[in-house]
Amino acid sequence: MVEWAWGCFADVPDYPFDEQYDRFAFNSLLTRDEAISAIGKVRTECNRVAAMLLFHIPTAKHMRLEEFDQTQSQATSTECIHTENRLDTEKKVTSPEMSPALRRSGTNEERGVRID
Repeated sequence: MVEWAWGCFADVPDYPFDEQYDRFAFNSLLTRDEAISAIGKVRTECNRVAAMLLFHIPTAKHMRLEEFDQTQSQATSTECIHTENRLDTEKKVTSPEMSPALRRSGTNEERGVRID
């Protein structure tokens, strides 16, 4: 029995709280492989971003905010260009037209790499 603030009593029926919690915990998303894998991927990406030098601008003098913003913008655009170029190169190297030529070269087999 529970006494309420205004002096009334209410019966609280028996309820298997521990059992219900165990069922919930077992069926929650945190026990599914997909959820655990996704959390791991998010953590990996967070660690990668944290390790990046997002504000790496070597300077020998103090800068005004506008100068910093302009320099940071240039550094970011340069990084984007390099990333796009790298991705384009990787796409060309792994394109279907390149696969037969790489197979004939024999270098992949020597390294134990298969291209299907």
